[in-house]
Amino acid sequence: VHERTLLIFSDVEGYEEMIRHKRQHAEVQVVLAIAHDSLNTEQEYRSVGYSLLMEHRNRILGKLLDVGVSLLLFEADAVWRSNPLDDPHVSDADAEVVVFMNTVEKPPEYGEFLEEDRIGMGFTLLRATDGVRSLWRELMSEHRQELAYLDEALGDFSRVQGGGNSKNNSELDSVLRARAAGGYMDEMALFQRLVRRAREDRSVRISVLPWCLYPSGLWYDGGMGGDGYALRLACREVGLEPIVVQNNFIFGLDAKRGRAQRWGHWFLQAEPLLDGKPPRRIEEQGCEDEEWLRKDLGTMEESFETLTPHERPKRDECPRCVQESLSPDEWIQDRAMQMWNRHWGLDPVFDQGKRFLFVSFGNKAFVPFFLSWLCNTAHMAEVCPRRG
Repeated sequence: VHERTLLIFSDVEGYEEMIRHKRQHAEVQVVLAIAHDSLNTEQEYRSVGYSLLMEHRNRILGKLLDVGVSLLLFEADAVWRSNPLDDPHVSDADAEVVVFMNTVEKPPEYGEFLEEDRIGMGFTLLRATDGVRSLWRELMSEHRQELAYLDEALGDFSRVQGGGNSKNNSELDSVLRARAAGGYMDEMALFQRLVRRAREDRSVRISVLPWCLYPSGLWYDGGMGGDGYALRLACREVGLEPIVVQNNFIFGLDAKRGRAQRWGHWFLQAEPLLDGKPPRRIEEQGCEDEEWLRKDLGTMEESFETLTPHERPKRDECPRCVQESLSPDEWIQDRAMQMWNRHWGLDPVFDQGKRFLFVSFGNKAFVPFFLSWLCNTAHMAEVCPRRG
């Protein structure tokens, strides 16, 4: 998994911090794609900052698709119980886009395509085909049109954020919320509509992952709604156990971390080490202690056996439930192509369905989640030898 993983940071601080921390995971590639200088902190869902980051992320992903790099976009706050590369639902070579279902009323049968607003983006496989590139360009164009009315306000965004003027920043976000009330569609809503249209007119081959294997954050208790235990139990009754569980349907990174910790789905060492030394600072944390990591993975597995968290949620968890010769874009494309060629080159033998990179996007606020995910997946061996 790690040898085909590309982590893209939108800020210098986050990039430099991740470079310092990744010494235990040398196979992972970390690159920088600077957005607004002020976007290195947590951005509230659907705020102006969040919308800008999503537009920036999608533009970078489009650059990778343009140079022929297929990718699986993932969120590092999810927990991986096993390697999705081993799942034929993910590595289906006939599918150009593979999506997961965000919301369910009950765990549906595999292949059932639900309403468009139930498709998520946090675990999405995009093959670098002409059809997918066309769909992605349309997504970026439509999202820019949706945000165009904010252009004047967005021109002041860096000044507003950088100056710490929370009043002006709040007013800017209120403009976006007002637009949302009038029918604004964010990037996920646009993607949902485009995927549904592509499936209907068969312009792109779409595959939908079984919800029980790739559940959203509704699998957990709490969150914004849904009976988590009933869904977990229903999946077990049909013999389907999760492979990757998303940590969405909850607001704020602190709440996400709290939920992951009480379920045993957090893999940074936050307790005293086995030798009795005090807990390490975040910049010293990691998963090099194999005995400790085995303990953490055992705790994770226990949660999937019992279907219950180790602790109840806290009251506040969910109140509502460069190379200078290259441009930054070319640098990322070049790094991705190096990874692609190192793995597969022009090798016609390797399983076509597994020809993709794992790609995730974040900023400094997300570094702990990246580090926890790296520990979570450290035991997942690569499925192909490194090419010379």
